[in-house]
Amino acid sequence: RRHSCDAHAILALGLATERANPSSTLSGWIKLLPMSFANVLWFSERQLQLVNSTFFAYIVQNWFSDLECMRRAAGEAPASFWRGRTVDFEDLRWALSVVKTRGFAFEGTRESTMLIPLADFLNHNRVASVRTATLAEDALRFVATKTVLPGEELCIDYAQASNLEFLVRYGFRVEDNPYGGRQFDLGGEPLQAHCPSYILRYDTPDIIENSTMDCHRQARYLSFEQQFGTLQPHEQLREDRYIYHAVEEACSQLLTMLEAPRPLSEYETEAEGGGGDGITSVLVREIRAERALLTRCAYEFHKRQQEATPRPVPATLAEPLARLRSASTTAQAAQGGGAEAPSPSFGKAGVDD
Repeated sequence: RRHSCDAHAILALGLATERANPSSTLSGWIKLLPMSFANVLWFSERQLQLVNSTFFAYIVQNWFSDLECMRRAAGEAPASFWRGRTVDFEDLRWALSVVKTRGFAFEGTRESTMLIPLADFLNHNRVASVRTATLAEDALRFVATKTVLPGEELCIDYAQASNLEFLVRYGFRVEDNPYGGRQFDLGGEPLQAHCPSYILRYDTPDIIENSTMDCHRQARYLSFEQQFGTLQPHEQLREDRYIYHAVEEACSQLLTMLEAPRPLSEYETEAEGGGGDGITSVLVREIRAERALLTRCAYEFHKRQQEATPRPVPATLAEPLARLRSASTTAQAAQGGGAEAPSPSFGKAGVDD
């Protein structure tokens, strides 16, 4: 507390003390854990230089800040705290890597992160066979999402993340991963906060899933109608262009954050000359792919702003907005608020033209 260490750093210090205690109730699990990791804490200087030239530079800064805070706290702890052992950089890096790559944040916050022995062995798969459920007292429940056969590996979906982010956080890449860039949210109408974050995709010419875009479009339409009444086609087009311009700006900004201090080809040459540095080569390849995707994104959403008519939009509300409306209607009825408000009209132009 005196050093104001982050919640992850505090949890990692606790794990380091358990590892130093031969009679720890967690010793059996600790012996099963990897001795080393491949995340950014274990990258070479050349690899760190590459990551620091991307929009994941903040991960490098935060994780190494956590490690430094742990070092200071560990250095001031009495020898009895470590049971006579000498705790060095490798011990602390190992403990923080366990927390960063194997912890579960059951409320989506760093402060809620838990280490759950055995559950931490669940690997990533986009087609997950297990999902986390609600917290029950002091335990996190895991629920099968399909029939699991004997001997079949149990997997969870870590996140919708690019291979570049997976490399930085975990040290692996996913074959045929459709996601690129990094998730982002854009300012706008408050209702848009209920829609999914934007995430770029390699596997669609639209770059961002239509369902995500439609949710944000509908949220802006709803906000307009709540304030001004029925939305006309030209007003619908204006709202769409606001979103398209914001996405173009976001992609352009992310693209400027992928400027390495030296040409990427030099990193490749050095990696090949150093006996085949696999991680550096993969990082270079992913950065190149990200640049191409972000360039496509900026071009696509700039082009959309030139369209003369609104794109079709589903007649039914996106699920997050429908849930919000249902909750609002239920609350209205409970308070004697009268009849349900009419569904918003999106205009025939957006649906049929």
